[in-house]
Amino acid sequence: MSGMDKGTLGVLGNVTVQDRLFRYLGSQRIHPALIFSGPRSDSKLAIVKNAAKTLFCRLSGPNQAFCGTCSACDRIEREIFPDVWVWRELDEEIIKIESIREICTRMALSPVEGSCRVCIIDDCHRMNPAAANAFLKTLEEPNQSHYFWLLTSQLGSLLPTLRSRCLEFSFQPDIRRVVPDRAAEFDGLYQDFLRSGDPYRVTHKLREKSDVLAFVHYLQARVRQEAVNDSSWYQIHEFERLMELEHRLRSNASYGLLLESHLAAIR
Repeated sequence: MSGMDKGTLGVLGNVTVQDRLFRYLGSQRIHPALIFSGPRSDSKLAIVKNAAKTLFCRLSGPNQAFCGTCSACDRIEREIFPDVWVWRELDEEIIKIESIREICTRMALSPVEGSCRVCIIDDCHRMNPAAANAFLKTLEEPNQSHYFWLLTSQLGSLLPTLRSRCLEFSFQPDIRRVVPDRAAEFDGLYQDFLRSGDPYRVTHKLREKSDVLAFVHYLQARVRQEAVNDSSWYQIHEFERLMELEHRLRSNASYGLLLESHLAAIR
């Protein structure tokens, strides 16, 4: 099956995790907290939002996860459905305890239109220790049919005690998802860097932040594929470094220098 096929939840790539998630939600035995780990991407959020649609759509068919056109599906997509809350911390680098308390208070309310409530927390690894411990207390006494879905690109940054309370779904990068018509270009840039040892030979051809992020996604996928064939401590460490690099790139204007520093450390 191609990595660019659509999965059960209607998104390109990560077909296996989509199928597993769909079957899991259909079991009607949903854990109070799920972690969705892997590279930050629009497709990961799209899969999670589509998973929420399966819980509230009333027009889906026997072989259809959700209809995509009903009022519930439309409002979940636009993030205005009262029982599905997509929460992001836009103004701070960290998620503070005050924000977690607000989330938990709001999630304690009864569902408005459906039989459950879902809170999708983006970049959950940004919780500071106080916030993470406050959230952990909520998970120790969860409300029935109130679900927290946590998105992270830095799984290792989460408290082990928090992870132990959650069920994890791991999303993997795929070179074929890196703007397919640029995969060959990025491979050429990387091979040229390996031959020359000069990071500038890469960065001077990647003029925009979006280009640098796409190249980092390519590197993530490359390391992941190498780890499948021959896993080692180096590959695990390098993958974690690439996850951290992606996070820093999204909030830093010096994206070229960040990529050059990362590549220089490889040599």
